[in-house]
Amino acid sequence: MRVAIVGAGITGLTAALELGKAGHDVVVYEKDAVPGGLMAAFPFAGTQLDRVYHHIFVHSQPTLDLLGELGLADAMEWIAAPAGYYHGGGIYRLASPWDLLRFRPLSFLERVRFGLSVLRAQRVKDWRALDDVPAAEWLTSVCGRRVYEVMWEPLLRSKFGDAYEQVSAAWFWYKLRQRGARRGRQGGAERLGYLGGSFGRLAEALVGAVEARGGRVALGTPVERLAWSDAAVRLATREGEAVFDRVVFTAAPPVLLDVAPGLPDAYRQQLAAVRYTANLCVILALDRKLSGIYWLNISDRRFPFGGAIEHTNLIPPERYRGLHVVYLTRYLDADHPNYHKTDGELLDLYEPFLRELNRGFDRSWVRELHVFRSDHAAPVCCVGYGRRVPDLATPVPGLYLATMCQIYPEDRGLDLGVLLGRKVAARVLASAAPATTEAAAGPTTG
Repeated sequence: MRVAIVGAGITGLTAALELGKAGHDVVVYEKDAVPGGLMAAFPFAGTQLDRVYHHIFVHSQPTLDLLGELGLADAMEWIAAPAGYYHGGGIYRLASPWDLLRFRPLSFLERVRFGLSVLRAQRVKDWRALDDVPAAEWLTSVCGRRVYEVMWEPLLRSKFGDAYEQVSAAWFWYKLRQRGARRGRQGGAERLGYLGGSFGRLAEALVGAVEARGGRVALGTPVERLAWSDAAVRLATREGEAVFDRVVFTAAPPVLLDVAPGLPDAYRQQLAAVRYTANLCVILALDRKLSGIYWLNISDRRFPFGGAIEHTNLIPPERYRGLHVVYLTRYLDADHPNYHKTDGELLDLYEPFLRELNRGFDRSWVRELHVFRSDHAAPVCCVGYGRRVPDLATPVPGLYLATMCQIYPEDRGLDLGVLLGRKVAARVLASAAPATTEAAAGPTTG
């Protein structure tokens, strides 16, 4: 069976590997010049650095299993990294339950209610009961208005922009449940895993594994058009047109709508209803530390970024020639003015807020500035989304869709990308099983 994979992110490359291991002819098409999608890296300070911040957890078994299979398990590093909140002009460490008890922006009773919200989420067994409830409404009922406004509303705004009030409680329930699982397994401490040399190494290793099984990964080759007839799917790139038995599309649905104008109208409407937020990730290379926190959530709607992830509070700056690496991240609509600002304009915009995080901050600290934009970084899971999740199999025979909009109520991450890649590969293999069996039996004669 000849299979095309559109997109060389974690889902597409994992699917390609599984199909290659099953003996099928696989070609992966990727518009970018490097593999990885949101997992891609870029050259930095004599090594590589992730375009977007990454880490995994001690229970990230699908990713750990894949790293082991690819011979990268020994490159994982495990570090206890401090997390915190910026609120009301102060930075508060929030790495343990004890830190929460010292979190002054909330009263003692409010701190207790905040902690109990995670336990309450553990008691919800069926997320469908929350699918039609707005997260803002549910969180307010669980924690109280004050806790919601201080802790959760800023995070929802940062992640979903103006659509934050429409987000389903089922999505947030999964985040709370995930947090509780991590804390429970680690006794309150949280150790994070980082792949030495960047998670781009995982993408490169996957490419190597696909090619070792006879597959091909065509980088810098965007798919321009998809068409079909009978059971074959025709795929056009600048290299020309090729015919495949199956195509697995792992880019976001808006991209599929652009390249596949022949999709049935009802299906086009279903995909068009899936809204995405973009991500603007500004990377600062500083000559000194910005803060003592690795993951700093910003609880202040004035800020143009929602999180400051100081990577070198996880991995030492010596790995990067002494530079201190800070990711400033914000989810926003792709038509938001900030999304289209130049690098210099963004630094101008961010500078006074960086000074709020560190009163000594000066623009002269900045040694390098890198900006990465992702048009379709995350789906907006509004109320009732559980009834609208697209199936892996599209209405077009032989065409499959496997993206982060199909893992609801879970949120995107490396583990879920690996699992989704394996799941869609299994569907493709199952679809070919009857034909394979018939072919193995050979033609019948009268």
